[in-house]
Amino acid sequence: MKTKIFLWSIILVLTVGIASAVDQRAGEAMAFPAAGEPQVIHLDDGTKLTLLGTTFGYRHLPPGFEHWGMANWIYTASNSTVVWIEAEHKTNQWPSFQLLASDSSNLACVNNEQNYPDSGTPHVKAGVDIFSFSLKAYPRWDKETILRVKPYMGHASKGQFVITNPAPATVDGWTPKPLPDTESDGDLEVTLHKLVAGAPTPSVVSHK
Repeated sequence: MKTKIFLWSIILVLTVGIASAVDQRAGEAMAFPAAGEPQVIHLDDGTKLTLLGTTFGYRHLPPGFEHWGMANWIYTASNSTVVWIEAEHKTNQWPSFQLLASDSSNLACVNNEQNYPDSGTPHVKAGVDIFSFSLKAYPRWDKETILRVKPYMGHASKGQFVITNPAPATVDGWTPKPLPDTESDGDLEVTLHKLVAGAPTPSVVSHK
């Protein structure tokens, strides 16, 4: 048991360091829709989804509706990117879907749930509503981020949204400490002697 706690403590130390570096770059992680015609995805139930754009920060309104009195503010953690999608649907149906974010290789993705502000999803008119998704993660270092739609009760729909990322920049102020490195938190002290990429997670390591 002590060995597992020790190993997870090392992972925590590394995670904090990586998160700190990402936070330093988060202020530059603005994403915009690709230029050209509006990007649209059609769901099997006839719903038409149109990418409105993205916003960045901690206080958000849907692009194009900033001066519309019925728009609802979305409050997120600072330096968050929010994707806004307009849904045209049958009046007796309510779209329910996730947004999958991946790089162009599409080997893995991160699912993002709909935001639900206190006042409800922005309602434009009968059969037209606006949905927002806070991106938990996306490939910052790729030129583009691919967004696909997956209904909660079904497979990912055909089609995709593409947003362009800013040009990569150098992360300043993150210099790794020489090993061995010892970090402490109260009465817990952890020393990192070696880091090996691709090693199995502690949950599957056999301890004898």
